[in-house]
Amino acid sequence: ADGGKVWQLEGGRVAKKETEGTKWFWVAGPAAQEADSSRLLSLEVTFMSGSVVSMSVPAGTSVKQIAAQLKEQESLAWMPQFFVGGQPMDSDASVGSSDSLSWSAVVMEPSGVLSRWRDHKLQWREMTVPVFTPYQGPFAVPVRFSEDRLVLSPPTPGDRLTVVDEFWLVGANEKARDYDPRTAPEPPYAGLRRVPLPVPAGTKLRFHDFDGSVLVAVLDDPEPGDKRVDPQDNQAYTFDELSAYYKGQYSKKQMSDYWQRSCWPIEKVSLLKFRLCDAHMEDMGKVHWKPEGKVQRLSADFSCPGADDNFKQEHNIMDYKAPASGFHARPIPGRCPGKPAMNAGLTIHNDSDPVQEQVDVVVGQLYEGKLGIGFQHQSDTAVVIDIVVDDAHRLWKLGDEVKAINGNAIRKDGDFMRLYGSAKESLPVTFTVMRSKEVGRLLAEWHCNHPELALDSELVLLSGENAGVGGRRLTGDMRLFDWKNGHLVKTIPLEFTQGYIESDWPRGFLSGGSQTFFTAYSSEAGCNSESALIAFCTPV
Repeated sequence: ADGGKVWQLEGGRVAKKETEGTKWFWVAGPAAQEADSSRLLSLEVTFMSGSVVSMSVPAGTSVKQIAAQLKEQESLAWMPQFFVGGQPMDSDASVGSSDSLSWSAVVMEPSGVLSRWRDHKLQWREMTVPVFTPYQGPFAVPVRFSEDRLVLSPPTPGDRLTVVDEFWLVGANEKARDYDPRTAPEPPYAGLRRVPLPVPAGTKLRFHDFDGSVLVAVLDDPEPGDKRVDPQDNQAYTFDELSAYYKGQYSKKQMSDYWQRSCWPIEKVSLLKFRLCDAHMEDMGKVHWKPEGKVQRLSADFSCPGADDNFKQEHNIMDYKAPASGFHARPIPGRCPGKPAMNAGLTIHNDSDPVQEQVDVVVGQLYEGKLGIGFQHQSDTAVVIDIVVDDAHRLWKLGDEVKAINGNAIRKDGDFMRLYGSAKESLPVTFTVMRSKEVGRLLAEWHCNHPELALDSELVLLSGENAGVGGRRLTGDMRLFDWKNGHLVKTIPLEFTQGYIESDWPRGFLSGGSQTFFTAYSSEAGCNSESALIAFCTPV
């Protein structure tokens, strides 16, 4: 509402009209955002062969949709993977969110993450890294396109600030024993080398994250600025600007007291980026960090819960994503008495064939007046996100998108409830559904805190049957299944010091040819410690 010199905002806040366009800006509403997503962009994709494909696509088109379109248009064997500036793109991101409209594309056969796990002996190894580790585990992320290596450090934000020399490069499948810290090294050799960031020694970090190629770090190097935030509108001003605005309302002493006691200062800290170079080299000693881009000075407060996630979203900082296996899985919810957190199995889907098929779901009965499923309502569809009644599994699949009810299309918000409200008075009701094609289904219970650990064209690695029972731990073992026939291939005991994996601990597969699984944790179970343990499981 118009309040004279200010705009009265929802929640009681105000925005000063005189600072519009400098201190604050109007943000486009949903209608403008929808229009922006339909804006056409000129995209140029260059393949490794040198061929270039130019496309005109809506800004809201996802990277995954572009990959599917090019696979069909160019008759590719597999879905292409896209890179901008050497960085892999998030398949769920939109074209409009990309920093560049010149993409590089790589077409390669999806990796068989677990192919050697079926017939090879699995060997566990454990090594110590002398780095501060909280009870919930260290920061540990695989290095992309490397020789089975990862970067390990204390996490930030955390119990204390991380120092720039606390970054370690850890190898699981080194060709030589030069950096193997074990007293009696045997193949496959491990590797451990400190790789400090190239900034002054002793510098501390408030935050860092690593996507497998580039590390983003926020230094603890504040310089108090000459501006403070006025709690009346949450905007920043110099003392002179604030005094001019409140002129005639307060004395100089009152203004000085308000500035010192009620307005909070803005600190500026440095954000830097470092690329991990030569990670593919056999000699671990050649791997190093190289500064990338310019230093940014910005405000960053990580004292509140979830502040790091907000910061990453605001500055478009991407998490590490494992190399594509060519397949993805969706949970089959379980409804077992006494086991509310257990899923009943997985449905398997092929990334190279994301095309949906149209299915008519005919509902002839309700369960206590309801469909027995949970929906997430969107503008022109309703997506099945939960199946509450076991019997409803016969008709519905997770991810089903309802497009019409009894032949009447869902076109806008509210259509689903209106159409279904009248249709359910006379059963049966026919729902027109778009459904992702399912290439496999595995019925095996697994805990929601421990989703599938790896998946490829034949095999899936799941937590053990007792994972999550009585807590959040993956306890005792892991299970390897052939999802094509549903058979249990083998059970893998967790043969390392702890014998379990907490849901907070980092774990996954390294990027390389050895198909090594890893997890990392504090050397003092359940406590902070001055060292981390890292366990590798490698087929030999």
